[in-house]
Amino acid sequence: MYFSGEGADTDGYITGYAWRSSKGDNLPETSSFSITTLTVGTHTIYFKVQDNDGDWSSEKTVTLTILASQNNLPTAYIDSISPNPVQYGSPIHFSGYGIDTDGSVIAWLWSSDRDGDLSAQPSFTTLSLSAGTHLITFKVKDNDNTWSNETTQQVIVQSSSSSDPSNQPPVANVGGPYTGSINIDITFDGSESYEPNGTITLYRWSFDDGFSTTGMTPKHQYTSPGTYTVSLEVTDDDGQTATATTTVQISSQPPDNGGIGTLLSQIPIPSPLLLGLIGIIIAVVVILSFIVMLKRMR
Repeated sequence: MYFSGEGADTDGYITGYAWRSSKGDNLPETSSFSITTLTVGTHTIYFKVQDNDGDWSSEKTVTLTILASQNNLPTAYIDSISPNPVQYGSPIHFSGYGIDTDGSVIAWLWSSDRDGDLSAQPSFTTLSLSAGTHLITFKVKDNDNTWSNETTQQVIVQSSSSSDPSNQPPVANVGGPYTGSINIDITFDGSESYEPNGTITLYRWSFDDGFSTTGMTPKHQYTSPGTYTVSLEVTDDDGQTATATTTVQISSQPPDNGGIGTLLSQIPIPSPLLLGLIGIIIAVVVILSFIVMLKRMR
């Protein structure tokens, strides 16, 4: 922001200048200057001049509004992830950087959807990635404490035996399709999954509503009706994976679990012929009872 002012004295000359702001910002005592540190908001700027006799003029004013600057998001870039694919237990190097057009990058974060946070450095090397397929996420933060959008890259960590043609991957069986109603547990069953020449060590479920879990037969509740895609990823003891999907249909009303409505619906309705036969039997019983009563009266 550039300020410039001047004054005139009919019987002398100008020797001093004074600027002030209604918001209390310090301003230089010169005829012109530039400043970038004014407080955000609306200022009344006052200006006056002093002559060679030491007298000050009256103040002139102007209104000035300083708007808050809009922070531009930084941008994260994955420079390289190498080697990819990599053998389990071997070193893999990650390198990334960020750009902030209105500031500077002050923080970095790498993470894996399988192993969680990996590093807070722009570049690093690790030997500890688990076997399987990873979705690697990288983001940066600027000096306004604003994180960038995430950038991602897939990394495959091969088990030591994955190159052996006799080593077969596991087979995922997600079960289903499933049905249920809102706010009631549904049991999902992955017990039919198997590994031809080893064991399954991890069952990873995704329920298409923002939730996931692990386990062979987990329970899950949905809070909204609809059709959801359920996926199961299984991992064997060699780090190989397989995935299967199915659907679950969720209704808004819970099922009738044996209430009075169910009980009444289970009562059989007699046919017209049966109703007629029952009527005849009742009539015969009434007549015989009447005859017996008359005999006793005699």
